[in-house]
Amino acid sequence: MAVGDVLPELVSVTNRHGLTWFGAAAFVLLGMMGVTIWFHAHLAARCNAVLKQRHFSW
Repeated sequence: MAVGDVLPELVSVTNRHGLTWFGAAAFVLLGMMGVTIWFHAHLAARCNAVLKQRHFSW
């Protein structure tokens, strides 16, 4: 996942150079992307469960 690959590097760069407005915006952007990915993953899991229940329930 892209967020998981980028976040550790972003934290290390922030520790070296300090938190700027650009860095804060990057953290906010990654946080919003993480929440969006989490939401859609749970939505897909729920849809999958409902479809399995409707079509493969005996």
